[in-house]
Amino acid sequence: MNEIEQYDEAFGPSTQVRAIVTVVLVALIALFVFGLAPHFASPEAHAGTIATIDEKIDNVLTLTAGSAGASALISAIPGDAGSPIAEKLMDLSTGFLIVLAALFLEKYLIAIFSGVALGLVMPLAFLAAIVFTWAYGRARWSDVPVRLGFKFALIGAVLLLAIPTSTWVTNQVDAMYDTSLTQSVETAEALAEGAAEAESEGGKKDEGGILGFFQGAIDTVTGGISSAVEGAQESLNQFIESLAVMLVTSCLIPLLVLLFYFWMAKILLGVNIDIPAAASTLNPAKVRRSAVNAIKGGDRS
Repeated sequence: MNEIEQYDEAFGPSTQVRAIVTVVLVALIALFVFGLAPHFASPEAHAGTIATIDEKIDNVLTLTAGSAGASALISAIPGDAGSPIAEKLMDLSTGFLIVLAALFLEKYLIAIFSGVALGLVMPLAFLAAIVFTWAYGRARWSDVPVRLGFKFALIGAVLLLAIPTSTWVTNQVDAMYDTSLTQSVETAEALAEGAAEAESEGGKKDEGGILGFFQGAIDTVTGGISSAVEGAQESLNQFIESLAVMLVTSCLIPLLVLLFYFWMAKILLGVNIDIPAAASTLNPAKVRRSAVNAIKGGDRS
């Protein structure tokens, strides 16, 4: 028989067809493990996304330095009038540190996730497909590798798409607040320079000199500042707004995107919460019948 038998009524596809499918799947495994995984596991493959994250990291560092500079400037005013604002400005460093850690985590995880997805998870999905190819029509459990392979494929897709998607969403949000964020960064740069200048001069400065620093940093934004304390309060408000936006874009949105993908994967996989056997017996009709029988039994006694 020269032609390859395409299908065997008793056992499913013929051995020749199974062998061809296996060769194709093995070739795909080799392609993913030795070709795609090494390429996408390198930072160069994600240069655009990493450049966007690096820009955000620079902004966070600038804002951190600016808040510290503003705190130093307001602390240099004789008296304690600006001490509460100075303390609040220094407290912002914790929030900026959280944002910075989240950005660095995204920066490194994008290459790690890609390498794991293409070099491990997707090959496992192909391996499950190979098992199904040979088990189909011959074993009752042939549907198990299908479900397993589908799960691996979905997990791989989630790992590949999570960070690029969250980066795209954060870019859209950042575009809405681009003007405000740019003003905050410019203010932070000016205040950091002012703090460095004040430190180089040494000693306490009078409020008029410090007022000049704040006026130069944020006067165009506020339309006029009458005191150094007012300037510090305005800078504090700007930094708080920028921090709130960064916490949303760098921490909350990536987490929500990841949860969204896992939620979609759960729907596609058809994961159901199994009802315990004891709970399944609590059928209302059965409960009523049991109660009636118990009452009748009590009457007979």
